[in-house]
Amino acid sequence: MKKITTAAGKFGPYNSVDVLEDRYRVDGPSDLPFTVVGQGEISDVVDGDFPIPEYVAPVVEATPEPTKEELLAQLNALSAQIQALE
Repeated sequence: MKKITTAAGKFGPYNSVDVLEDRYRVDGPSDLPFTVVGQGEISDVVDGDFPIPEYVAPVVEATPEPTKEELLAQLNALSAQIQALE
């Protein structure tokens, strides 16, 4: 695996890197213009160059169940709204 290191950073990993007049051609159909990534050095990828981010599961807080009193208050409020419509 290959990488390209420029002032803009590390790019890769790639199976192949070809240097053209004004760009790098990586893995066949993809081009990286020098005007975007800059010119740099092509070298082999070493461990740690492109670490895989560790997946961290999102913390989901459980919604507490309403109490009997809260449900009764909601019921009374809805009943009052219905009465006001009549």
